[in-house]
Amino acid sequence: MYNKQRNILSIFRSIVRRIYYYLVFPFIRTLVLLFPVRKDKIIFDNFCGKGYGDNPKYIAEEIIRQKLDWKIIWVVSDMNEEFPVQIKKVKYGSIFSLYHWATASIWIDNVRNTLRTRKKKNQVYIQTWHSGWTYKMVEGEVEKQLNVKYVKAAQYDGKICDAILCADNAFYSVIKQYFWLSPATEILKCGLPRNDVLLNKEKIEEAKIKVKKFFNIEIKNKIILYAPTFRDNGSTRGYKIDFTEIINAFERKTNSDCFMIIRLHPNARSLCNFIQYSGKIINGTNYPDIQELLSASDYLISDYSTTAIDFVSLLRRPAFLCRIDYKEYMLCRNLKRDTFGFPFMYSESNKGLLDNIKCFDEQIFKEKLNELFKKFYSYDKGNASRYVVEWIKKNC
Repeated sequence: MYNKQRNILSIFRSIVRRIYYYLVFPFIRTLVLLFPVRKDKIIFDNFCGKGYGDNPKYIAEEIIRQKLDWKIIWVVSDMNEEFPVQIKKVKYGSIFSLYHWATASIWIDNVRNTLRTRKKKNQVYIQTWHSGWTYKMVEGEVEKQLNVKYVKAAQYDGKICDAILCADNAFYSVIKQYFWLSPATEILKCGLPRNDVLLNKEKIEEAKIKVKKFFNIEIKNKIILYAPTFRDNGSTRGYKIDFTEIINAFERKTNSDCFMIIRLHPNARSLCNFIQYSGKIINGTNYPDIQELLSASDYLISDYSTTAIDFVSLLRRPAFLCRIDYKEYMLCRNLKRDTFGFPFMYSESNKGLLDNIKCFDEQIFKEKLNELFKKFYSYDKGNASRYVVEWIKKNC
C-alpha cells in the first residue's frame, strides 16, 4: 500500500513539473520581460545551478573585495548551500530566477543555459566558459555529434554573448571558429578567474590547509586527486580505477601516506555513489571548489579533462591520464591530437597506470614542461578576476 502511494505521488509530481516547465514557465519567462533592467544588479550561474564555484565564484569575490555597490544574485539548485552574506541566493529554474534574469543588467555564466529569459538590448552577457584548451572536441568541432536542441541553444547563446573569456593561445582559435559567436563578441584574453588561486602561493598554502582539515588528512600526508570528465552517454566504465592499488603505488613511490580524493565532473555528480569509499579513498565530488582540491593535491589522475592541463601548466605538478574507455569514448566525442607535448603519462588500463606511476621521473617531467612552454601559452597571470570586473565597470 505504501509503495503504491509513493508511486502515485511520484507520478503526480512528474505531471506538475511538466505543466510548470511546458506551460507556466514559458508564460512567466515572457511576462517578466515587462520589468525594467536595474543597472546595479548582476546575476551569476555556475553549471546550471550547481552552486558557488568555478569562474563565476572568483568574479563575485572580486566584486565583494572591491566593495562595489552592486546587488549580486546567484541562481542555485540547493538553497541550503552556504554563500557569502553579500550574495542573494535564488532557486534555479524558479519564477524568481526568471525575474532576476529579466532585470539584471549583467549576466555571468560558464555554460550554455536554456532557463534564462530572452536577453534585452541593455543587458550585457559575459560567458566565462569552464575550460581552456582540451583534448576533447567541443561545440562546433563536434556539432554533428551533439544534441540538436543543444546546438540550437548554443548558437543562440553565442549570438547574444557580449564577451567570452579565453584561457590560452590554443583555445583562442577554437573559441573564434567554433563557438557560434557574433562578430561583435569580444574575446577577453585574460585567463580564467578560477585559475587566479593556482598562481598565488599564499592562496595555494591556504587551500592545502583548508582541504586537509576538511577531509581530516594530516598536513604531512600526500593527496592524489582523481578528477575525470563526464561521459556524454552516462557510462561509468571509464571510472573503474583500482584506487587501492594506485594509493599503494604512490606510497611506495613517495615513502609517504597517501590519500585519494575522488572528484567527478558536475555533470556526473549523480554517479559518485557507485564508487566504494574507505578511510583513504574519499568522496570529494560535492566539495564546492575544485581549484582548492587542485591546490592541495600532489598528483592528479584524469582522462580527457582540461583539469589536467591546468594542473600541469599552472601548478607544474605531474598528472597521469588513464583512459580505460578510450574506444568507447571516441565513439561519442573525438579527441584532438596533442601538438604541444604536454608531459602526461598515458595509459588505457589499470596496469598501465600503475606502471606509469612506478616509472615516473621528476627530472624528465621538468624537462618536458620547459619544452611545452615554447608552444603553449597561457593567458593566466593571476589577475583574471580583476580584469573581468574592470571590463564590466568600463563597458556597463
